[in-house]
Amino acid sequence: MNPASYLPTDIQPKTNCIAQTIWDRDLLKKKVAEDNGYTVYVIWAADWKKNSDKILNEIKQIYNENK
Repeated sequence: MNPASYLPTDIQPKTNCIAQTIWDRDLLKKKVAEDNGYTVYVIWAADWKKNSDKILNEIKQIYNENK
């Protein structure tokens, strides 16, 4: 549930969770991953559809910086 497209009180139909709950959970998962040495790069489906080449180049750059 992309924060640019949804309000915090919007409900995700499949899980019946409000967006804010999903965002909070996502932030926790991101923190745990980063605390364990991972780099987390969030890609929203709408952004991927608009410009997947740009996103792939950004991922490659991040990967090369973290080698």
